[in-house]
Amino acid sequence: MSETAKHEQVAKGEISFGFVDFMVDLKKQVRDRIDHEISSGSGDEKELADDIDRTQRDVLRFVYDVCFKSAVYFRQVKSKLDKMETNERNVIVKTIKSNADNIRLLRAIFKREIASHMKNGMSPRQATKTAIQSCKAAEIKVGIWIDAA
Repeated sequence: MSETAKHEQVAKGEISFGFVDFMVDLKKQVRDRIDHEISSGSGDEKELADDIDRTQRDVLRFVYDVCFKSAVYFRQVKSKLDKMETNERNVIVKTIKSNADNIRLLRAIFKREIASHMKNGMSPRQATKTAIQSCKAAEIKVGIWIDAA
């Protein structure tokens, strides 16, 4: 299934795909991208493995943060981009473009969650807060912000 079809199906509630699913998939995408880009066979394998783990964790955090902020606070992101220095702005714009499907998918998950909470009687504000709390709980479950010991 294409990512475009996936976000449309999530938005309509045709498939069950939540915050944890999104983060697990994003983690795999980041790991696959880095594994593809890092050449192996040079240097100490243990040191290389530690560097790859650290790189994956840092890149995942950056990509997830850009996806989250672009999905939830897209107007503020655009405003902040206009005020950034060129190099910083270029990195973030490139990340947004290369993760456009992920951002649409995360936005669809949020919209579905908010609509579900409102259907159950919550105000739009409370439904939004609850959806963000659910997302934050998923971050903890998946370990987005936890350093490996």
